[in-house]
Amino acid sequence: MDKNKDLLLKLIKAENEQEVENILNTDPYAKSLGWWPFNGVERNFGTINNQQTDPIAALVEKPINSIDSILIKECLLRGIDPKSEDAPKTMTEAVEKFFSIKDGDLSNIDEKKRRELSKSIRIIADGEKERPNIIIADHGEGQHPSDFKGTLLSLHEGNKDKILFVQGKYGMGGTGVIPFCGTKKYQLILSRKHPKLLKNGQKDLWGFSLIRKTPSTKLSERDRHSWFECLTDQDKEILSFKGEPLSILPDNEKMEYGCFIKLFNYDLEKASFVTTDLWRDLNRKLFAPALPILIQENRTKHFNITKGKNDTKILIGNKFRIKKDDNKFVRISFDITADLKDFGERKIEVVVFKDFDEEGKDLRKRNEWTTVGEAVFLTINGQTHFSLPRYWLEKIGLDFIKDYLFVHIDCTNVNRSVTDDIFLGSRDRVRDNTSFRAFQEALILALSSNELLQKLNEEYRERQLARIKPDKSIAKLVTKLVSNNKNLLAYFKPGQEVPLPEFGGTTEEIPEEFSGSYIPTFLKPRKKFSGPILIKEMPKNATFSVVVLETDAQNDYLTRKEDAGTLTWSSDNPRAKISNYYLYNGMLPLRISVSDPKEGEIFSFSVQLSRPRADPLKVDFQIKIVEEHEKSSSSESKPKHEGINLPELVVVRENPGENEENWQQHGWTQNDIAKVEPGRVYVNMDSADIKDYLLSHPKRLWVTAEGLYKIGIYFNAMILNSELSKIDLNEDKTPIFNAAISVVSKTLLPLYLDNKEIQALSEKES
Repeated sequence: MDKNKDLLLKLIKAENEQEVENILNTDPYAKSLGWWPFNGVERNFGTINNQQTDPIAALVEKPINSIDSILIKECLLRGIDPKSEDAPKTMTEAVEKFFSIKDGDLSNIDEKKRRELSKSIRIIADGEKERPNIIIADHGEGQHPSDFKGTLLSLHEGNKDKILFVQGKYGMGGTGVIPFCGTKKYQLILSRKHPKLLKNGQKDLWGFSLIRKTPSTKLSERDRHSWFECLTDQDKEILSFKGEPLSILPDNEKMEYGCFIKLFNYDLEKASFVTTDLWRDLNRKLFAPALPILIQENRTKHFNITKGKNDTKILIGNKFRIKKDDNKFVRISFDITADLKDFGERKIEVVVFKDFDEEGKDLRKRNEWTTVGEAVFLTINGQTHFSLPRYWLEKIGLDFIKDYLFVHIDCTNVNRSVTDDIFLGSRDRVRDNTSFRAFQEALILALSSNELLQKLNEEYRERQLARIKPDKSIAKLVTKLVSNNKNLLAYFKPGQEVPLPEFGGTTEEIPEEFSGSYIPTFLKPRKKFSGPILIKEMPKNATFSVVVLETDAQNDYLTRKEDAGTLTWSSDNPRAKISNYYLYNGMLPLRISVSDPKEGEIFSFSVQLSRPRADPLKVDFQIKIVEEHEKSSSSESKPKHEGINLPELVVVRENPGENEENWQQHGWTQNDIAKVEPGRVYVNMDSADIKDYLLSHPKRLWVTAEGLYKIGIYFNAMILNSELSKIDLNEDKTPIFNAAISVVSKTLLPLYLDNKEIQALSEKES
């Protein structure tokens, strides 16, 4: 057998990085080979090591490159220069042209075609259970060994700069994965150019190399840092052998051409079955991939399952999952069109998931579509470039739906100068500049003031709090405490001594039942008016005003692919504009904003809703600036404490009883103490602290200890959360809360039940 091929097969079969190390140190041929610095320069460590901070974000770059490679291959096979005017101008156009997928939408193809296409890009796990190797294999154009140094083993080459239908543009070659490859940083790269795409004079060859971090034994005292290097022959040329099918895929399936990359001992945070956790994580990062991807688990012996059963799963991205596969979990989905400052007028895709399924299970805990760290997704060409966490959604003030809320903004067509200034090359971070802060403020306004979301928030509030059985002992105790200390009133919401918190404000009534017309037949103001035109008054000191139009257009009329309408508007003054709007169940609220308004000014608007094969529908109205609304005096605006409303106390246990919740619902263990959510305080009554205390004390004290612990943690958690809410931190406050409540948990019972001096003092005062 060819020595190069023999070495390659040994490396592919290696179970872990130690086996790779052994091959390099003991195989006579391997020991005779040379090493070439990645990109041809030893000063490559900073570039490669300073990319993604998250292993999933780094891994995503590999299938993205595979998608690019497949699209380029299809273009070349049709005799089209990918950089020419004849080539597709967008990724969506390329997918529709080359694979006949309408609008590039993977929800438009059936399971059979998805699976067939997914075999062209695979992500495979093999090796160890805890530290798996991750393989990315594709049937793309492939690279000839002579081109490796300018493509697969290069940095900043810009090979795709002039190709409009691909994603890659930073010239990093997917090197962000290398720092996550075990301790030795081994990455095996194998590729064969598609035989029909070979250049004149090129031999049909497989080429391969092994990337590693320079061993410390090669470093001198003058070397300030390591570098990354590639295995080559003695002449620093890429190792190669005859081009022929290789049985290197699972179940000895043959690979004929393309690219095969193996990441040894990849540092996944969750090294579980890859068709569950990794599949779920990648669906968030590859929000709307151009092509389906096959996720394959080849460590079946470690997970005690049978081959061919649950060892493969197709990845199509959360956008298409929500649209088709998982639509049964969606309570509502709609688009808000809003002016997002430098990002321009964008569609904000909003999905609110159901809070409970048919079995009463809280769907928020499944983390299928969003997580604590990822809830608002900004994408370019279907790849998530940045996501905002759930705690960011606290800024919109819709506390009861924030854990069920999914927000997506497609930034593909945002002006390139804006995206270049904001999105970093790692695609997992942004530059927190003036432009991005203004974008966030506009997004917060669009979401927080949306009437439909406000209505849903109230619906979820009523349902969630109704499931909790009130603890009457809490109300009795609080009444006594507040009577003795009026300062405690600051921590409670005013109310009428009922167990639910009051939330003021009303929302525009939205029809529950609505079918609509495929092509709308009318558009009119919802508010009745006298005279020839609607005149809406807007106080001079108002931030905005809302004009609600009625129509019989179906909810998807402005967003569907066929026979879609467009909403256009004009005003007689550039200071007045429609800043955002959305269509839902016959309502079309228009948010009007006016810069520097002056009392008595009148601004005229004309709104048109286009219709295919018919004249547009038109509505004219005016905004009149009136005197400022008087603000209530401070004494009038302060709520009167005729009574107080308490957040409900919810007991959480490992094995819950009636009206209690379990650890699994909250992702808790014995180390978690408490959590505060709107209208609720969750207390872990099986925490290690209370368990340890009970085991070290006589049973006669257990009832007293549990009661004190429950009440003590409840109050401390509520007050701590209230104080933290007053601190303006642009980060998740959960770690601060958890650290503080943990201290309370450890000291509460010893301080009040075991401290004889405090007991004596209490008895004396009583």
